[in-house]
Amino acid sequence: MNPNSIYQVMAQEAINRLSGETVLDCAIGQHCVAIESQAGTGLAFNTEDAWQLTTDAGGAEAVEMCFRGVSLDALIPQYPHGDPLAAVISLAAINSVLNDNSSHQKGDFVWSDILAGRRLAMVGCFTPLLSVVYKSVQELIIFELEDLPDMHRPEEAPRLMPACDAVIITAATFSNQTFHDYLPHISPDASVYIIGPTTPLADFLCDRFHLGGSLVVDTPLVLKKIRDNATYKSIQPWLQKVICPRKIP
Repeated sequence: MNPNSIYQVMAQEAINRLSGETVLDCAIGQHCVAIESQAGTGLAFNTEDAWQLTTDAGGAEAVEMCFRGVSLDALIPQYPHGDPLAAVISLAAINSVLNDNSSHQKGDFVWSDILAGRRLAMVGCFTPLLSVVYKSVQELIIFELEDLPDMHRPEEAPRLMPACDAVIITAATFSNQTFHDYLPHISPDASVYIIGPTTPLADFLCDRFHLGGSLVVDTPLVLKKIRDNATYKSIQPWLQKVICPRKIP
């Protein structure tokens, strides 16, 4: 698969599951976006570019009104090709469909066992994991978009990532559509985990990756908190962590 086509394939998987769903409600905050449809509630990380477009369009409330009642058949195809705001809104719509999946398991990965002795590449700094990571791994390489001490720019992935036998990638890379930038540099033998509350629980992703995401268990409350510019950490009590392990060939 062309790495850049992964977004199109994900949108198509969601489209194949549709049966007339529409956007029942939409919530946009500075950090998070949510779409409620008849299939469920999906989340997406908001990006700085998308938030700026929201501001330029008259603010979150005005943009939310524009999306309520929109058909998911019309919204989801915008994900691979739309502007940054359309991308995060349509990603949340995709997740509202894909997260309605009986194959996921409640819970989280046991990182201390998974990472023991590994050379780990981490795309995005998962602060809550760092205490476990530092105790377990042989080597840790963290990639960040911002210039931060002891971290590496994405441009260094071709040099550093192929030697890693485990990779953890933030689901935020599906919001800013940088996920594909790392794929060519991951060793075919590496164990790869996509994690975060906005991870798309897509069947085709499980052919290559382990997925760790979250389901919304209290939609009205989560939507309210998102409109109050809550972070994902603050809405965690109203989310249920789930995992979809990689399919065994």
